[in-house]
Amino acid sequence: MSTDFVSIQASATVGDALAAVRALEEVPDPLLAVYVTGENALLGLIRLRNLIVADPATPVTEVMDGDLPTVHPQDRAEDAARVLAEYNLLAVPVLDKAGRMLGTVTVDDALAVLLPEIWQRRGARPFAA
Repeated sequence: MSTDFVSIQASATVGDALAAVRALEEVPDPLLAVYVTGENALLGLIRLRNLIVADPATPVTEVMDGDLPTVHPQDRAEDAARVLAEYNLLAVPVLDKAGRMLGTVTVDDALAVLLPEIWQRRGARPFAA
């Protein structure tokens, strides 16, 4: 899990969100979305593509995706990988029991945990000639 993500309050505009990203000393890598929060809970996300093309005066709540899958810190890596694959995501938010965002699990994070296990079970297989 990475704790390096960008969030913005639900009362902000697209312009505010863009300004927040530009003001960062270090931009998270990868920067896939800006997460929208309110009352200390995750409300949704704005994919970077949508943020760039939206009118700066638009409220972030009008361009955010509000119905998104999440995982919890105690979930297994396999569960996070399943969510990533099922919803065709590059990252999934990690929330605590109160709905506060703690970080994200990226496809890279999931592969780093799962691939060594898969390779061990598979054994050595030569490439076909």
